[in-house]
Amino acid sequence: MVEPTIDVEDDILLTRPHFWTAPGRHAAYAELRDRPGITFHPEVPAPWAPEGGAGYWAVMRYDEVVEVTRNPQIYSTAKGTQSEDWPEDRIKALGMLHMDDPDHRIWRSIVGPAFAPRNLDRLIDQIRVIADDVIDALLAEPDVDVVTNLVNSYPVRVIASMVETPDEDAAKFVEWTYLSFGADREKANAAHRAQIEYGIAHAAKFRENPGDGVMGRILTAEVDGRRLTDFEIGGFISLLIGAGSETTGSTLATGLWELAKNPDQWQLLKDDPSLIGKAVDEFLRYTSAVVQWRRTATQDTELSGQHITAGDKVVMFYESANFDESVFPDPERFDITRDASKQVSFGAGGPHQCLGEHLARREMRVFLEQLIKRVDTFEITADLRRPPVPRFNMIHQFRATFTPNP
Repeated sequence: MVEPTIDVEDDILLTRPHFWTAPGRHAAYAELRDRPGITFHPEVPAPWAPEGGAGYWAVMRYDEVVEVTRNPQIYSTAKGTQSEDWPEDRIKALGMLHMDDPDHRIWRSIVGPAFAPRNLDRLIDQIRVIADDVIDALLAEPDVDVVTNLVNSYPVRVIASMVETPDEDAAKFVEWTYLSFGADREKANAAHRAQIEYGIAHAAKFRENPGDGVMGRILTAEVDGRRLTDFEIGGFISLLIGAGSETTGSTLATGLWELAKNPDQWQLLKDDPSLIGKAVDEFLRYTSAVVQWRRTATQDTELSGQHITAGDKVVMFYESANFDESVFPDPERFDITRDASKQVSFGAGGPHQCLGEHLARREMRVFLEQLIKRVDTFEITADLRRPPVPRFNMIHQFRATFTPNP
């Protein structure tokens, strides 16, 4: 057995707030991947966990992330998927996200068919219209706000159309999702409650005539011989809207930022649209929109020679796994010609693989198809900036000037 590393130096203590504001965290990940075994990180007080916490084991290497992901009997999601501990009611509010099989399988089956490739293909024309609207906005003026016009617009409008909410409510979803994913726990809790309350009120409009869409499936579903409660329905809608918006928008915007910094890559894409599929995977790998994901050990076990006790928190760092040199040579290089298909930005397999993976891929593919048809060049006017949060690679600043094709 490898001797456990019980703590780490302050500058790479993953639970300390300043780790998420300091530059060079990829170098810290690389150092942790090079260490034997896995490292334990005590939880110090932070905005997302003011009282601190018990600490967690950080899973940094690609193969370790795969092992944890694909063994849900040993590594459970039922105690939450965020590194810090949440109150029980908020954990339950996210429904299937915080369930193990067989409950997770039953709940996922409620909306799973709507996110199957054959059904999503019917939405391609609608997605293309939304993509063109977004590109219109990007081209409308120089020094355009990419966050407002792309991140906070495109994927939100797509998922909102699936759950049949009014277009004018999209701004609410963006604000609530941003706060829910943010570092301030009080604001996150309040925003999540607001999302659930919105979902309950929205579902009430469909009770007399549920239809056969996503809302109809949620309202008419039965679990253990009963219909879902209002709270469960609100949580379901909140989960679909939140999970389907911020991550896809951030991934697309980060990919565009990298293309602007690497104009040779942009030219490759314009010259050879067949690279779009590889480009999408490289966008996903390079962004790692979901930085980390927690499981909780259900029994005493061992991972990479390290003993883990039942009840311990085990946190997978997808961002680190996506830059593991053993899987992705020269990982800091942005390269749309590489095979990045093993990226784990949607998870690393198993029952909790992201439900919205096929939708997100279609959104990104369609957007790039339209972008290379309509845009000649684009230049950064205000660099991409991220808020200091430990779980998501969100974006709060990115401006650029897009020049149309002649």
